[in-house]
Amino acid sequence: MHRMGVLIGCLILILLTASALFAPMLAPYSPFEIRLEEGLSAPSSSHILGQDKLGRDVLSRVLYGGRVSLSIGVAVTFISVLVGIMVGAISGFLGGRADSILMRFVDIMFAFPGILLAIVVSAILGPSVLNIIIALSILGWGGFARVIRGQILVARCEDYILAATALGLPPWRVVIKHLLPNVLAPVIVEGSFAMGHAIVAEASLSFLGLGIQPPTPSWGGMISDSKSFLLVAPYLVIIPGLIIMAVVVSFNLLGDWLRGRLTERG
Repeated sequence: MHRMGVLIGCLILILLTASALFAPMLAPYSPFEIRLEEGLSAPSSSHILGQDKLGRDVLSRVLYGGRVSLSIGVAVTFISVLVGIMVGAISGFLGGRADSILMRFVDIMFAFPGILLAIVVSAILGPSVLNIIIALSILGWGGFARVIRGQILVARCEDYILAATALGLPPWRVVIKHLLPNVLAPVIVEGSFAMGHAIVAEASLSFLGLGIQPPTPSWGGMISDSKSFLLVAPYLVIIPGLIIMAVVVSFNLLGDWLRGRLTERG
């Protein structure tokens, strides 16, 4: 049953990623095309998912919104992994004062509620795609730093690391050539969870008006734009909400599966 859930989750991720990549070819209308006289029209044969308050096609905006939301998720995860690996590797390998200073800084970052910190950074920098990526990356790298540090603290006592150090290899080469390739498995698992968290965080910022600004579509922005019409046209909120839920659940299932597989091998 668990394996079936993972397969379904992977299929959902593949379909949503493909539909986002090929949105210009799949979208039946422009996501910016306004038809005020058709605003809040229910799903029909010409508009499968209906139309929003400005008469824009919901299906087209969902497809283009996926490009924004998934791109932000990938960018945030990549930057968070990169920064986390650098900080965690330095902290775990050098130890001592460097380790204490870096980990206390990570503790300070975790002392703030995550979404509150992202809201503050987004409010200071202003709403834009780049600023959202910066805000969410600041929020996300600490977890990766802790994971890498913990793995390196264990691995640096292994015989092959002691041998490499005894041969006089510079520290950066020991870390890059010998340590990191053997401790990246937990990062892969953490990254699958981080993708889902980043997409939810972007949706939350967009819902609060601090994320992607109109008329650019994003899943969180679509929910924010339509919350006033929940009783009149509930599909405007339900559709992007279900998509966000499906993406997050799929990434979580994938992460659980990867963790189980890596644990069995370990």
